[in-house]
Amino acid sequence: MEQAKSADGTMIAFDRSGAGAPLVLVVGAFSDRSSTKTLSDGLANRFEVYAYEPPYTTGPSSAVADELDALVIASRHNRTRSG
Repeated sequence: MEQAKSADGTMIAFDRSGAGAPLVLVVGAFSDRSSTKTLSDGLANRFEVYAYEPPYTTGPSSAVADELDALVIASRHNRTRSG
């Protein structure tokens, strides 16, 4: 598990696997990141997969957008470091 910080300071937990273009999987309300493991493993040979589990399932859509922005920034940072 890795973490990124959103603009409002919320820590976002995610799992990263694979290499290639970044792909974010957003886990639904009745699941956690482990539910996307099989899918993530299958996509990891073509993509750098970020499996993201929102800390809540209700609330303003702007909060989810801020969290996704943090994941995008994390993916850019990783691509800069690795290549």
